[in-house]
Amino acid sequence: MKRLWEVLGDHSLSVKKRSILFLILNTLKFALIGLLVWAAASRYWKMGIDWLICFMGYPGFFAGYLRGVFFLWNRPELSKEK
Repeated sequence: MKRLWEVLGDHSLSVKKRSILFLILNTLKFALIGLLVWAAASRYWKMGIDWLICFMGYPGFFAGYLRGVFFLWNRPELSKEK
C-alpha cells in the first residue's frame, strides 16, 4: 500500500484527489486478487457467480477499502490539509 501511495505522489495531484484515487485503486487491487483466487479455485470445484461476489467483495471491502482508510488516517499529509 505504501508503494501505491508513493506512486500516486509522483503525479501532480492534490492530497484529496490522491487519497480518493488511492482508495479506489487499492479496493480494485484486492478485488482482483479475489477474482484470481476464485478463478483458480473454480477450476477444481464448481463455483457459481455467488462465490465470485464473495471472493471479490470481502477482500475488496475489508482488505482494500477499510485497510486503505486506516492507512490514510496515519498519513501526515492529510492532517496538514485541515
